[in-house]
Amino acid sequence: MSWKTGSLLSIYRKTKNEISFFIPNQIIPLFRPALAPRSGGDFCLFCVTCLFCLFFACIYMGKESKQTEEARIFGVAHTPIEIVDFMVQSAVEILCGADKVRALDPFTGDGVFIGSLAAHGVKSITAYEIRPEQCAATALKYADTACVDCCDAFRTKPCNFNLIIGNPPYGKVAQSEEIDARIRKTYSGTAKCQVALFDAYIRAIRWASDNLESGIIAYILNSGFLDGIAFANFRKSIAAEFDEIKILNLRGNHRTSGETCRKEGGNVFGQECRTGIAILFLVRK
Repeated sequence: MSWKTGSLLSIYRKTKNEISFFIPNQIIPLFRPALAPRSGGDFCLFCVTCLFCLFFACIYMGKESKQTEEARIFGVAHTPIEIVDFMVQSAVEILCGADKVRALDPFTGDGVFIGSLAAHGVKSITAYEIRPEQCAATALKYADTACVDCCDAFRTKPCNFNLIIGNPPYGKVAQSEEIDARIRKTYSGTAKCQVALFDAYIRAIRWASDNLESGIIAYILNSGFLDGIAFANFRKSIAAEFDEIKILNLRGNHRTSGETCRKEGGNVFGQECRTGIAILFLVRK
């Protein structure tokens, strides 16, 4: 074995291990043909191929890492378009036509709800996004469709909207003393453990309810409020605050185990979320 072949072989072994580490399980099969040992004249080309694969695997993992970091900081999960279209179409039908809709997407992200609202004929669309870079990109993309403002929705007091729709943040993000005070007054009740009531998605419901005169709140969110003990007074409160409540339980709770987890099925957000998911329509006439 020449020194050149020996050097290439060491590169091959190191590259093979690093590719296996970086490439996610779902795309490993695409690279398996390239990971088979070679000999002869094509060995150098093979090593270059391995390095090429490793380069793109690192890019892929960097993108995934950025999405994970966004989810941790901002409580972001990207909503499947099929769910978005269902929510928009349902809201438009409840409001008796797109021409009657004045929509606000307070947590717009990349604007998937804006696109669906426009596709369903809604002309009056406003959206908020807290991340400056994402807001600029969304505003540019939908410049002729919606008014996109860079702001923290929880610090605004919108009016003249009859549809507040979107995917609110989750987790212990977007804190607001004013909204938390309202939660304590209206949702807390006598439950001993009330930490879950101050999740961002509950804040989003409290905020929307306080700013909607009449119309619909349509959110896709954590389904923990459906049967959680801490949410007993929350359920009682929204029943009193709204004329109609429509819920579609999509399940997908992977924080359970065994047979219970199997019955929950897959989560509509895939690997981005392990909590159960529900679509909630709150109608105020």
